[in-house]
Amino acid sequence: MTDVVEPNSNSALPEPKPDAPRETRKTAALILEVLAGMRSPTEAAEALAISVNHYYILEDKALKGFVEALKPKPQ
Repeated sequence: MTDVVEPNSNSALPEPKPDAPRETRKTAALILEVLAGMRSPTEAAEALAISVNHYYILEDKALKGFVEALKPKPQ
């Protein structure tokens, strides 16, 4: 079994909304680390104490939210 590792403290990730719960910020950081190739989905799932399948569900939601947030807003 791999040791559970907290999100990389050296990563230069922007700080999410300050009112986001700590667990939400941790999940976001882990997903970004997987997407950056810094850790595997299995490692992220273990750090979150969830299944790999659940990790992929969260990753999909995060990517959809990311794309939605980048859409141009009508003026």
